Amino acid sequence: MGKLPARKCRTRALRLHGWRENTSSRDPLAVYGSDADAIRTLQKLDAGLAAQLHPDLPYTAAEVVWAAQKEMARTVEDVLSRRTRALLLNARAAQRMAPAVAEWLAKTLGRDAAWSAAQVAAFAELAKGYMLA
Repeated sequence: MGKLPARKCRTRALRLHGWRENTSSRDPLAVYGSDADAIRTLQKLDAGLAAQLHPDLPYTAAEVVWAAQKEMARTVEDVLSRRTRALLLNARAAQRMAPAVAEWLAKTLGRDAAWSAAQVAAFAELAKGYMLA
């Protein structure tokens, strides 16, 4: 294939950031790998961050703060559609989570109430396209 010489793979055992050998599929933070411990620390430092954002989805406020601080999330849409996938899993629940997500993002990013309101409105409009009748 491509007439390239066969070589032994040099990256087969390469461990990328976040890699963790033992994870449990029952742990809602397992997708964060080794960063799950840092998210748990955020939850311990501020009990409000441990609160689940909606009873139908496993996401917490700590994940919103983590996404803003460490993953460059800058909008409600980014958090609820790309960081957590909440929009794709349950658009109605994601829409109900939007005000809390906007509030936590605003606190973390130094934004005002007008920014939060605009974020919630924009997300509500987007979420309509993902809802079943």
